[in-house]
Amino acid sequence: MFEPLVHILVLDDDRATRDIARRALTAAGYAVAALACADLTAAEVAFLTPDLLVLDLLFERRPEGLALLERLRLHPATLALPVLVITACPQEAAAAADRLAAFGCDVLLKPFRPLELRAAAATALSRRAPAAVA
Repeated sequence: MFEPLVHILVLDDDRATRDIARRALTAAGYAVAALACADLTAAEVAFLTPDLLVLDLLFERRPEGLALLERLRLHPATLALPVLVITACPQEAAAAADRLAAFGCDVLLKPFRPLELRAAAATALSRRAPAAVA
């Protein structure tokens, strides 16, 4: 039986983190797209149809990741999209902890090992809504 490919979108302004995430997740069998911007609209994210979003909390020291997450939770097509927040700033994650929990996000602190990222991604994906059956 054919298993559909799981698509993961990584949004992080740090090239090294994007590369590590892309390699780690691709090695685990996921299809991965990685971008450096967080100024996407929820509709643009929905158009990319990820099964999981791996999202940096801070872009150039601004909370752009959190702003995108708020937009995603207001859009019907991305309301239930699983999100794994990655951040090198535990203070920002702690400050946003209530909102991240309300949005149903997991948090992984940088630097992370590839195995940690794969495990966190698998956990986040396990909570996604089941796909509609045609």
